[in-house]
Amino acid sequence: MRLKGLAFEFDMIPEKPLKFKFFNFMISGIPDLILMPKANQIAQIWDFKTGRITQENLAHYWVQLKIYAYVLYELNRIPLSSEINLKLVFVDQKQILSETVNHQQCLSDLFPLWRSQNEPWTINSDHCTQCPYGDICPR
Repeated sequence: MRLKGLAFEFDMIPEKPLKFKFFNFMISGIPDLILMPKANQIAQIWDFKTGRITQENLAHYWVQLKIYAYVLYELNRIPLSSEINLKLVFVDQKQILSETVNHQQCLSDLFPLWRSQNEPWTINSDHCTQCPYGDICPR
């Protein structure tokens, strides 16, 4: 897929900083590229990555893109009834992965992430080996 040809159908917004409320946190981010439809197309968010694709980094990348989609809904840039197409572009491997989300899916996928940040007392044993406080942790 060539981006150049999409300029007739979309307004291209490259690397525009966004500051937004993520549930009860204020955060900011800079999506690589947002394609806002000029007519009846679905909005798109593109993220360009270098390096190899792994299952671990894929999970993080999809969360990042879903947060950007959530922001477009929350800032009223996309109607809540519309879908958004997320694109992960792996430059080195010349591969594009795509997923389409809606507002409700963003909420249901991101709410557990928000909740985990609001419960610092919850033990995540997956991180115990990496945690610098392992010696004093009451787990």
